[in-house]
Amino acid sequence: RTRDNGRYLNLKGHILLWLDHYEDALACFKDAYPLLGNKPNVLLNSAVALSLAGYHSKAENLLLESIEHFPAEMPFYFALIENSIRANAVDQGRIYAEKMSKLFTIREIEEGFKAFTDNPQYAPLHADPIRLVLNRLTALDDVDN
Repeated sequence: RTRDNGRYLNLKGHILLWLDHYEDALACFKDAYPLLGNKPNVLLNSAVALSLAGYHSKAENLLLESIEHFPAEMPFYFALIENSIRANAVDQGRIYAEKMSKLFTIREIEEGFKAFTDNPQYAPLHADPIRLVLNRLTALDDVDN
């Protein structure tokens, strides 16, 4: 039942992440990773926790590595954009948005934005900072959430 323990730890970390207990969440994800392996939700949760805890460089590295393994996982791109904004690197966030726009249509990005931001089913991806970068690519500033 090792895998069940990993799921429990990932869920516990996810809840702690939404409760703004980033360091405690990171500990859960660190323990969950060896039990679950390279799963997109564990990687995303870990990267977002790193970003929110202020470890922007580590978060960026984990997200870039995750995209190598899972290039079609749109939430990784949103997390990269938000992490860049948190690190005061808005221009870098724009570069990631451009890369995302080469993989996904504007409509897919708009739909993903609505689905993945401010949604407790996923790691905390906040619409407002991401919108600042994406509104150059899309009509997201006109989208109601």
